[in-house]
Amino acid sequence: MDVVLDSNAYVSNYRMENISFKNLFDYLEKTGSSLVLLRIVEEEVVAKFGRALKKRSKEAAEAWREYRPLHFPEQLPAFVKPDIEDQKEQLRAKLINPAAGVKLVHVADSSNMSIADVYMRGVLRMRPARDDGEELRDVIVWLGALDYANKSKRDVAFISDDSGFWLGDAVHPQIQKDIDDQGVSVRVYRTTDHFIEENSPQPKPAEAAWATATTPEFQPEVMAAAERAFKQIMWTTSIKSASLLAFQFKEGRMYEVAPDVQVAELSFAIEILFDTVTMMVNLSTLAGPINAPEYSGLAGIRPAGSRQDVGQVFSPLSAGSGGQIPGGFRPWVNTPWGESEWGQPTTVEAKYAVSGTARVSVRLIKGKISEKEVHDFQIEKVELLQ
Repeated sequence: MDVVLDSNAYVSNYRMENISFKNLFDYLEKTGSSLVLLRIVEEEVVAKFGRALKKRSKEAAEAWREYRPLHFPEQLPAFVKPDIEDQKEQLRAKLINPAAGVKLVHVADSSNMSIADVYMRGVLRMRPARDDGEELRDVIVWLGALDYANKSKRDVAFISDDSGFWLGDAVHPQIQKDIDDQGVSVRVYRTTDHFIEENSPQPKPAEAAWATATTPEFQPEVMAAAERAFKQIMWTTSIKSASLLAFQFKEGRMYEVAPDVQVAELSFAIEILFDTVTMMVNLSTLAGPINAPEYSGLAGIRPAGSRQDVGQVFSPLSAGSGGQIPGGFRPWVNTPWGESEWGQPTTVEAKYAVSGTARVSVRLIKGKISEKEVHDFQIEKVELLQ
């Protein structure tokens, strides 16, 4: 089955070196299938890469400028800006030759595509165009994939997580109608991982003893993912230290993606103790009602209320987790009114036990781990330890 990737797949890993791409390349080589690169996808990926590189290099230059004079014994050299045009050309070459053994079909000519078909789908709000008629680039990509399937007479997988192709977790009826009307063999997948899972031999359960033995391989990455997740809900809190309380295998599956190549998709129940410090301000000293519209949307502030309202304890964890912020304080919020409007801030130290699930991918070659990736950490419970 040939594979057409939308631009979001490439943008997720421009170097095409993560586990998902390696699994895809294994599949293509094993089955003799081709990776299909549409011209519009190529140009969009290169353009997005150029913008991202420009932005990130500027951020890196600013951080480097402050860091380099702090280095002993001698000051580090000045930051060297990347040649963005050269980097874009190198990416373009990588897109054309993504990996050894991978056959690529470069569809550079789209002149046979009807402009009327493109704009009429926008006018008629036909998916993958949005309800406002926008996202015609998705229309062009989709029509290009259908055209390739028509001309090649091959089975085609189209991979995109753009919302225009989906209705919930199912392929949008309009997209399926296009496939049926044109009589082509096209299957739509949200991600490369979903494609590999569906087109690999039936997975086997991962052995608990083996999965548990692998945990030291990716424990630091899991801890970092948990800290990021915790910071998203405790945005005013600094983490002083983190210690692992529990790391237990929950479930997992093992896929055979190529001879001597396996991929394990694992999940672990994790519990971590976070020792934290939070800048707080006691709002109970505020006098008078708070009805000003500019207070709307600030953390813990109701659009309208009274002194009694703002005197209550606020926690970003209060929704669904039962968490409490100690001491009757609210997280400190920087405002245009300054500190005097809000009272004097103080710091509160606290310990939180955070429980959640980490999802991990492990790639094995001849039974040995070659790569590992932590996909995410989903927080399920936060407990304040008094």
